[in-house]
Amino acid sequence: MIQRVIKFVLSNKTLRKKAVETLKKVNTNAFDVSTLKVFDTFTDELSNKVDLKEGLRSMVKPGWQSTFENKPIGKLANKDIEIKAKDVSGFIITMIQILSKFTDKEFQDVLEIGSYDTIKAAILASKWKNSKVMSGDVDYYFENSQIEQIRENRKLIQSYFGVSNLSFEQHDITDSHYKENQFDLTFSADVLEHVSDLQKCFEELYRVTNKGGFGYHVYNPFFSYNGGHTYATLDFPWGHASLSKSDFEKYLKKYRPSEFEKASNFYLNSLNRCSLIEMEQHIKNSGFHIHAILKETKFNQLKMISSNTLSMVQRLYPSVTIDDLLSPIVTIIIEKK
Repeated sequence: MIQRVIKFVLSNKTLRKKAVETLKKVNTNAFDVSTLKVFDTFTDELSNKVDLKEGLRSMVKPGWQSTFENKPIGKLANKDIEIKAKDVSGFIITMIQILSKFTDKEFQDVLEIGSYDTIKAAILASKWKNSKVMSGDVDYYFENSQIEQIRENRKLIQSYFGVSNLSFEQHDITDSHYKENQFDLTFSADVLEHVSDLQKCFEELYRVTNKGGFGYHVYNPFFSYNGGHTYATLDFPWGHASLSKSDFEKYLKKYRPSEFEKASNFYLNSLNRCSLIEMEQHIKNSGFHIHAILKETKFNQLKMISSNTLSMVQRLYPSVTIDDLLSPIVTIIIEKK
């Protein structure tokens, strides 16, 4: 089945172009950390020593500084929505085309989890005008000063696309209020890595998915080179995955004291530590049939791995393999048989 998807991507002009663009980006991200200047050496609780590289954080998470600027979320103008739509439309197009390789059914009722501003759901609703698209997220993790503007922006996006078949509700997938067998399709982007109880998540997804319904979920795993996101990306490769909690906090206090509160909270509460092996087991335990788990493996990142990188991570997380370290994007395609 995976070979069928790859063959389809290569035979499709639009997707082939996107694949080439992605490969070009991969080449520019072929980090050779040996060229970076060492500014210090950190020693963990087991006396492992790692060199800290100047500029590594910017290579892994370009523009990370903007996260700490505390700029208020502004009201979206039409041009802002157009830019957002351009950024994410490829996700929706790819999802539609890949799902068509597994089924020819029409998805009448659709649920997006972790939707934030609903832009992806709005694009999908504009393409599937005969479908009812439900977009759900929880606002409690946003700062209070931001919530009202985020809610207004959701309405502006819905108005911009002119979609009456899109609705938004406060919704936590680990405690879903939806009925059994309600949705023909569930989907998400960059959400699963933040769900604290993944087993409950997939059990609820299974419960609310109709028989013969599908799930399409793309995420950025914790154990990939950029899986620490902005707050938890340190100054040596896979630092977020190879340090214990106490060492991580020690690191922040020494090198990033001004970021300590936000970074430690994000690291402890907003990122799960689910390996690819564990993810597959969660899905199977919930009852779903797995059509594919597609890993966008970045072999060029082998340059960043030292002789003890994997062993340092496995000391804390035994189920991790080299696949986890080299797969920053994973796509899951599942069905409720």
